[in-house]
Amino acid sequence: MAMDKIETTKEWFGRRVFNSTFGNLDRITVLFLFMMMIGVGLYGYRDLQPKAYDPLGNYPEQSVGVNPWTTPPTFVLPFTTFGIESYATLIVSTGLELLPVFGTKCTNSDTVVQVSGEQQWVLVEPKGTNIPGNKGQGTRQPGCQNIPFMNPIPGDVLLRIQQLAASGVTTSLWHLTGAETPISPTGDQFTVTKYYHSTDFIIKYVVPDTGKAVSNPTLPNDTTTSTSTTSTVPAP
Repeated sequence: MAMDKIETTKEWFGRRVFNSTFGNLDRITVLFLFMMMIGVGLYGYRDLQPKAYDPLGNYPEQSVGVNPWTTPPTFVLPFTTFGIESYATLIVSTGLELLPVFGTKCTNSDTVVQVSGEQQWVLVEPKGTNIPGNKGQGTRQPGCQNIPFMNPIPGDVLLRIQQLAASGVTTSLWHLTGAETPISPTGDQFTVTKYYHSTDFIIKYVVPDTGKAVSNPTLPNDTTTSTSTTSTVPAP
């Protein structure tokens, strides 16, 4: 009788060990299968999403006032010293002057890419002003293009340099920043924007020869829409 009880106890203990071990394995298997199903679902969902439209390539730093594509480079604007450095200098009087910029823009596409672009004029010294410039649409050819741009001066930039001149600052340091976004041919793809900037340049304000003193104009705040003319091809 005692032997029967011992055998029964062993059997009972064995069943507990078996059930505990293989019961845990069953739970692990179910969890593993569940995680696999989630992974397969996410992978399939990702494949169903439209791929990002990213045909634009490198947009190197753009050169203001110097054509880097000639040998030797051609200086289109005079250079003057600001601090300890020399920069291309645009002399502005009427606001009708144009800023020459030379930019290289590349695509990774075998076909023409439609783009929309916008630009900002950034006051480097004295600091504190970002002014919207040109914006519009254009095209980018396959490969790389060296493109000279003639940028009109936004009305708000002219107001700012006039304001600085009225306070005794006739020379200021600027650069351009911008962005171009490809336009998806299908209209339903996420697009990747490319950003660029120019070398720094000087704007030297000269009072127009009208016999009038420089007034102190009211400058719109940085969120005011620029009064510059919209270009059909985004300038750099």
